[in-house]
Amino acid sequence: MTWRLVDLLSGDQVEQEPSSLYSVSRTDAPLVYTVPHAGLLVPVDLVDTWNLGEAAVQDTDLHTDRLYDLPGTRVITSLNRYAVNMNRPRWREKGVSEYDEEDALRTYLKGMRPSWAKPIQNDWKQALLGVYDMYHAAVRALLQERIDEYGYVFLVTAHSMNAEADDNTPDSGRRPDVTICTEYGRGTEPSVIEAMQTGFPDGFDVAVDDPYAGGFTTEAYAAGSDVVHGVQIEVNKACYMDEDSYAYEADQAAVVQDALRDAVSRGLDEVRRLEDGDQD
Repeated sequence: MTWRLVDLLSGDQVEQEPSSLYSVSRTDAPLVYTVPHAGLLVPVDLVDTWNLGEAAVQDTDLHTDRLYDLPGTRVITSLNRYAVNMNRPRWREKGVSEYDEEDALRTYLKGMRPSWAKPIQNDWKQALLGVYDMYHAAVRALLQERIDEYGYVFLVTAHSMNAEADDNTPDSGRRPDVTICTEYGRGTEPSVIEAMQTGFPDGFDVAVDDPYAGGFTTEAYAAGSDVVHGVQIEVNKACYMDEDSYAYEADQAAVVQDALRDAVSRGLDEVRRLEDGDQD
């Protein structure tokens, strides 16, 4: 089955197989990135089912597929987060009535408007959840491959955030340049976070678990695990793009990329140290 999809930013339409709506690029290191919110594609047949428009573009983690083009294995979806949110639980049978109850197909836009304008048809519900299942099957397989080879893996969920807080977020005002999200310490050891913080140069405003503490990916795969160390990174969009035009600012982004590369590398080195038993 081929889907016709529309790009929410450009308006261009494409046809793709559902299995091509996520991609995997591999390296041999015990490091896996997931990039769940960079995509801009939604099925044309479902445009009227959702409350999309400009707010959906503003809430997309634009250009994070480029920003996190760093050493490590990456899993990326080209579907927009309001079509399928890969960083939420699969489906809540009891329904969704508030921000903390979001699932893969039902989330909230700016202004706390629900993303859905009317119930999704069951055939499309199952089709979209099928892509969700393929994406997460790929994530699980990659994590297990690294665990089998190295005995551990460092999982980084790659995000960005709007420069200013929105109505559908837990904070207010200007946000830090970078937030390292740990699920309040459940994703990895404090020493890994401390090592990552040293990778950001002077002048970077780096917070931990503020305004976000993480999401489904870190919770599902790393929290409570003895062999998966997980963090979610949020980069302030003002640090690498123009939020008005949505343009990628390559020079600014290069500075952020260097900092991310160093921070993640230091975090991975600390994971290795902990897992190799060298804790002196």
